[in-house]
Parts: sequence; C-alpha cells; structure tokens
Amino acid sequence: MIGAFRHRSLARQALSLLKREREALLSGDVSAIAPISRKLSQVADNLLALPPTEDRTLGALLVEVRDAAERNRALVASSQKGFQAALRLYEEMTAVKKQFETYTGRGDKRDILSPRSTNDRRT
Repeated sequence: MIGAFRHRSLARQALSLLKREREALLSGDVSAIAPISRKLSQVADNLLALPPTEDRTLGALLVEVRDAAERNRALVASSQKGFQAALRLYEEMTAVKKQFETYTGRGDKRDILSPRSTNDRRT
C-alpha cells in the first residue's frame, strides 16, 4: 500500500508538471519549459524505478498523465510549425528587401526603402 502511495504521488507530480508545461507553452514562456522538462524527466525516472503495482487509482492517474503528455506533444509540434513558418516569412522578407537596393551616382549602395540621408541629395 505504501508503494502504491509513492506511485500515485509521483504520477500526481507528473500531472502537475505537465499542466505547468502546457501553461508555459500556451503563454509562450519558452524559458520555463526546459526546467519543467528536466523535473518531469526526473519524476518519470523515479516512477519507472519503482516496482510494479496493481493499484487501480494509479492506472487512472497514468492515463491522465499519458493524455496530458500527448496534448503537450501536439502543442510543441504546432509551435515548431509556427516557428518554421515565421522563419520562412522572415527569410522571404529579407530576400525581397534586397531587391530594393540600388546604387547612387557615386557608386554607393543604397536601400530604396530607407529614408534618404542628406548626403544622397543632389543640390
């Protein structure tokens, strides 16, 4: 019975950490994710190190842990797709911006989108 209590305690810790991880993912708090992930890994290692048990309450808790982990995995996958899309957009914008470069009569490179400096004006 005491062993089952330890199992349940670790499963609840995992659930709590997964909820915190989800909140960090949803709020964009990227810096909070790594420490939570390390703690979650420690809890999982501790749980796996315990001997097997036939506790039904634990089984239900582990199903919740699995479901929460799957939800977070889906969030991470979506976040990665979003970051990749933003990076592609940034790269496209940078490439397009280079198309708006020209040279002055003196041979100086100038960005058409930037305001002209007083040195570029002809008198």
